[in-house]
Amino acid sequence: MIKRLGKPQHYAKTLLQAYLKEVQDEGSLQEHLRIVWKQALTPVLGIMLFFCLLFIGNTFYLFSNLSSNPGILAQIGVLSLPAIFVLLSPVSLLSLIPLYIFKLGEGAPLAVLRQPKTWVVSLCLSLSIGVIGSAVQEYVVPSANTALINSIKQEMRRTQPNLRFEDTHTVRNMSAREAYTFLSNKPNNETRQKNLLDYYTKFSLPLMSLVFGLFGLLTAGLMLSGLFHPYYTLLVIGSVLPLFSTYFIYSSVTQDHFSTISKSTLPLLQAFAPNLLLGGIALLFLVGLLLPQQHSRLKKGY
Repeated sequence: MIKRLGKPQHYAKTLLQAYLKEVQDEGSLQEHLRIVWKQALTPVLGIMLFFCLLFIGNTFYLFSNLSSNPGILAQIGVLSLPAIFVLLSPVSLLSLIPLYIFKLGEGAPLAVLRQPKTWVVSLCLSLSIGVIGSAVQEYVVPSANTALINSIKQEMRRTQPNLRFEDTHTVRNMSAREAYTFLSNKPNNETRQKNLLDYYTKFSLPLMSLVFGLFGLLTAGLMLSGLFHPYYTLLVIGSVLPLFSTYFIYSSVTQDHFSTISKSTLPLLQAFAPNLLLGGIALLFLVGLLLPQQHSRLKKGY
């Protein structure tokens, strides 16, 4: 954009910063979304495509012993896409929101996070992705998972006609309403605990969009603060740290560590613990970034 404005580039950059400051102060929602579209969406889509290909490649590797037929492997990959989308859609906010705010903050880095419209746009993006992810998980993933299992069974029976399978009617293949009815009639055993965890995850994954949205706001604040290189902050603090923390918290909530919690409550805690802890941490640090900065007496010469 600076190159299109012409030379000298210093003057062009000044004009761009003035424009971004004007968008901060008086820009419409449409102008904010235009910045999201032009400055943040393309790199985020590239990152998500990379992760999607990694997941599909892992799926091909897991099922490569099942069949060497490219058509079957392609079918398995396509049927895995809805579940991959639900998993990756909250992760996209870890890059989308920081890139949007970082670009918008070029005009006035210290003021951008205090603009209500910045929060409105960020939370609207989080809610939109959460709602879309929830809809895909409720209406698309169950049928895709069922078709995937049937495809795998069919391919296995092709080479072993007498092969028999256990009941594969699980919560992952149901909508939330169907899963609730299914779990109400099941005894409290290990299989039910696993199904309970899958049931609660149907709600915790869309909620993760709000949590990662808050973490995206925190990352943007740290990028604008100049504490570290902006893209180092985006990669390490904004992406690796929340993803690793989510996995660590999720895997740490087990019966061994929480022996006093009932087995029916443990899946609920395991599903929502990453949301509660990461969301709380993001809010605490955001409050610290937004509080008025007080200069120390030493700096004032007292």
